[in-house]
Amino acid sequence: MSHIAISMPALGVQEGLEKPKIALRVPWTSSPMMLGTGYDSTAMHFTYSSPFKSLRDVAYYDQHEPRRQASYIQATSNRSSSVHEHVDLAFQGEIGNALAGGSARGSYMKRVAQDRSGTRLSTRVSSREGSIRFGTTPVLRTEAVELLVRQPNEFRRRFGDYFVSSMILGADNAVFLSLSAEDNNSLEAFHATIEGHLLGLGANKTVATLDQAASQKCEVQVEVFDSLWNKHESRYFSTSSGDTTEFQTLKDLALTYLEAGKRLSHRAKEATKPIVEGSREISAASVEALAASANVAELSLLPFASLREFMMASALHRLV
Repeated sequence: MSHIAISMPALGVQEGLEKPKIALRVPWTSSPMMLGTGYDSTAMHFTYSSPFKSLRDVAYYDQHEPRRQASYIQATSNRSSSVHEHVDLAFQGEIGNALAGGSARGSYMKRVAQDRSGTRLSTRVSSREGSIRFGTTPVLRTEAVELLVRQPNEFRRRFGDYFVSSMILGADNAVFLSLSAEDNNSLEAFHATIEGHLLGLGANKTVATLDQAASQKCEVQVEVFDSLWNKHESRYFSTSSGDTTEFQTLKDLALTYLEAGKRLSHRAKEATKPIVEGSREISAASVEALAASANVAELSLLPFASLREFMMASALHRLV
């Protein structure tokens, strides 16, 4: 994820409204979120309130931003390595983890982060289909400006220090396999076989080679996530159980999500087509529908301090 793959800074150490801020990209977490909604980077939560005059103006759909339309990432690691390469870089760190919370995305991230298996393999697919942004520069309400001049800390308490400036449309899909075995030699051989298929031969052969687990005395855990389905699922199998039905269920689940990942870009485009196709202007009703849907992959946040009105009000506060 090149354009969106940034590490989230720990903004909790920043205080005050006048400190320099940077733009943020944060994961969509299934909570309806409108353009202009405030965000507090210290408490790391949305305020669900806005200081702007109107959020009902027509918005614009920009199919050329973000520039990178799709990415496919594969990773392997062992027990001594970090699990970070198996989680989207854009959403690592305090803010990404806090906002993911109890969502399907957050559940997947947590399970992967806690994995302590001998070997790990994953595929991650991302698709970005454009963004929904303000049609014009948002304008602060008169009472919000007055509050900012007289009580900037109260402004921060009510509205935060960032606002949702655009909604990034798209989708994410991930499949994570973790393997454990008492015999390290068997595990290494199994890892090499799986890795070869995972990196070179495609989803069907990757899942098919899981059949070798029965002869390698392995334990296999699969974690899968798909943002369009807003689902995280897990399956575990131990060869000691001898339950072939359970093992088949694990394979089928992995294959289902791997195949869904291969079609992710097409699925994301089809999901948003009825709303954004044919026009750059998006009605307020359509924006609200998108804000509550699984078609929003990320939210882009800008600091209030980037607004000219904010800077002028802050300057007046110093004179009061």
